[in-house]
Amino acid sequence: MSDLPRALTAIAPSQISSHAAPCCQASRQWLIAQATAASIDGRTGPDWVGRRIRWGPVVWPVYWCQLLREPTGDCGVQAAIAEFTCRELGMPVRRVQLILRCAGQELAQWELLWRNSPSTTRWIDGALCYHEAVAVGDRSIRILDATEPVIWTGREDGIVALRVVDPTCGDGLVDWDGTLINLNTWQSLERHEDLTRSERQLAQRPLIHGRV
Repeated sequence: MSDLPRALTAIAPSQISSHAAPCCQASRQWLIAQATAASIDGRTGPDWVGRRIRWGPVVWPVYWCQLLREPTGDCGVQAAIAEFTCRELGMPVRRVQLILRCAGQELAQWELLWRNSPSTTRWIDGALCYHEAVAVGDRSIRILDATEPVIWTGREDGIVALRVVDPTCGDGLVDWDGTLINLNTWQSLERHEDLTRSERQLAQRPLIHGRV
């Protein structure tokens, strides 16, 4: 979208790398165990990730095994963990990229934190910042945050735009809290309009080879 900063929309969803060794496999198994324990306790969503992997700057690439030694990760690390563990538990899940409008004081604190690390603040552009979360569900989705225990409803003033990423299909439609979202496309949320009955029916149809 031409009105969104290219510096943010060009960011690819974060991917955690893996060594060809047992170290990373052990880390993934530990994370699956944490997710399983959280689901047994009756909690929904990946909010457990933020309690196990504290939010903070990291230097990419990030490997699975380092999460055991240094349990720190930015929102991309946390969202990647949430997506992986949700999928391992059999939940339909997709990555979500968001552009948020943030308060100046928050941005100043984040920039200071990142400036004092070897990482980069390329995820901040003026009053906007890039964020990652996960969407759980197939045709009707909930957007869950792995950094904080937040369920994004689509009516928060701070959300400027989002993209729901599904590498298995080229396009498609999902219903997010009354907003029709096109998969794999940056979509502005400056206007929130309720879906018509026909649009809701369209969003409920199953994907066939990535199309509705």
